[in-house]
Order: sequence, then structure tokens, then C-alpha cells
Amino acid sequence: PLVGHTLQRFQKAGVRRVVIIFNSAERSCVKWVRRNFPDMKTEFIVKSTKSSFESFCRVVKKLGPGRHLVSTVDSICSLKDIQKMLSARANRKVCLGLTTFVDDEKPLFAGMDRSGRIVSLGGKSGRWVTAGLYSVPGTLSGALSKGKWDSLRLFLGHLVQSGYTVNGIKLSHIVDVDRPEDIKTAENFLRSH
Repeated sequence: PLVGHTLQRFQKAGVRRVVIIFNSAERSCVKWVRRNFPDMKTEFIVKSTKSSFESFCRVVKKLGPGRHLVSTVDSICSLKDIQKMLSARANRKVCLGLTTFVDDEKPLFAGMDRSGRIVSLGGKSGRWVTAGLYSVPGTLSGALSKGKWDSLRLFLGHLVQSGYTVNGIKLSHIVDVDRPEDIKTAENFLRSH
């Protein structure tokens, strides 16, 4: 399962505590994770949410104070990229993992200035796209509570537009598994890594 690939990389990178959100129809996934990753301290949220923004909010709030790496389950990446995201210690800044590999139905393009600060999110083209990996401070909970967005991409766009410092972390090849044809791409990527 995709969650297994994500947790395996987290575990190899030294992550010992994770918070995972599953929708209400995925209770069997909780048992699978507990059985296959007994050495990780896992906390679960089992709730069907209305949006990616709501899921992100619930996970960040449950993680609490400190700096956290948040990942979507469908981002297949290398251990090196997980380690790069974990080392992104940018105090109160939000850091988005970015890749140049664009093979997605709805990519979220990001524009960066020379310092690595993201100056735009969205549009129909660009060099970088978000990779489904986010390094965030626990203090982001305050910004999350100030509004409701229909998606995580709209919230992130709001942060950039309102002047909140959002930095880009340049990663390598990330495969976003959304469609059946993405499975072959991900399997080839995993074999090569």
C-alpha cells in the first residue's frame, strides 16, 4: 500500500512518531499500519473530511508544537528527499517540497525567487510543482484556524499572497500516484531507488 512506502521512508529517515489520517471507510488501514510498523509511535485520526485543507489542519493540530514533516500518501520519493525535507529547519517558515517532474492531472506550479522564497502558486505552467511534502511549524495552527478553504492549494496560495514566508525545497524526481498509469511510473521509480 502507498502508506507503507511513505512510512518505510519515514522510518529509515529516523522518524519515530507519526499522525495519520484515514477516512471512515479505511479502518482496516489502521490495523495494517499497526501490524506492519509496530516500532513507530502511531496516532490515528479516522474521519472523512470535506477537503485536503481540513485533513491537513487536523494532522498539524494533532502533531502540536515543534516542526513537522507532513506528506500526502500518494507522493513516492527517495529517502534522500525525505531527509532533505527533515533537515529544512526554517524556524517559523513553511517549506514546500518542489520537483521538476510534472506528470499530474492538476499540478500546482510554484514560482521561486533567487532566495528560495515562493512568490507564486498556481498557473498553467512553470518549472517547479509542489511534491506533496511540507515542512511546517506547529505555530501554523493559528493561521489554519483563521479561515476555511476548499483545498490545501487554496490555503497555501493564500499564505503566499498574504506575505507569509513560504520557501521551496528543491527535491528530485517525485511521482504523484493519482491515476492507474501512475502505478507503472512509481514501480519503475522504486526499482531504481
